[in-house]
Amino acid sequence: MVPHWRDTREGGYPLRDERDVYELCASAAQRRVRACLEAVIPSDVVEVAMVQADKTLKAKADTSPEAMEKMVVAFAEFGVTKAQIEKRIQRHLNAIAPAQVVGLKRIYASLRDGMSDASEWFEAGSGDAAGEPAEGSANAPKGGGTAAVKTRMKAGAKKKAADAAASNAVTYAEVADMLNKARSLDEVNDVGDYIRHVADEKQRAELEQAFKVRAAEFEE
Repeated sequence: MVPHWRDTREGGYPLRDERDVYELCASAAQRRVRACLEAVIPSDVVEVAMVQADKTLKAKADTSPEAMEKMVVAFAEFGVTKAQIEKRIQRHLNAIAPAQVVGLKRIYASLRDGMSDASEWFEAGSGDAAGEPAEGSANAPKGGGTAAVKTRMKAGAKKKAADAAASNAVTYAEVADMLNKARSLDEVNDVGDYIRHVADEKQRAELEQAFKVRAAEFEE
């Protein structure tokens, strides 16, 4: 049974629109199907398959103008504008890299499945792709959000975990974003300290799986 209800940071509300109800039920059903598959397929097989799938996605990512136009239309369903997308990737869409296309597709899947909100990935307002303060600068954002969590990462794994627990500001989107951007096994392990501070059990399980895949990439 799937309650026709959507939770947000500002509080929950009932779903009345037929399309919203359908998408909620479809998302819940897909999660159960995925859980059944993960229960019968050995975890090491899943990890190897996900690593190979990630390589294939990056190798065959479509960066054509037509593909980017479709992506903008898809994100528009969640209230995300082209300017917000460009601000996140720090470049115009016509110069997007294949790895960034893969990253955006993962964000879209997370939004579609109800695992996160657009506000967790994209800044409010249109803004300019070149206008975001550089990480570590005096104008870098403070408080919650992905940029703030990444800044705290530099203080060391133990301090990061303590900060995360104290502020209760670590979200699924933040941890997933940091895992995707990790450039070494040490960075992946550092991000792993955050997973246990994500409140939702299902989200933690999904992040644990993503953590294993990213770690396997650097251990090869």
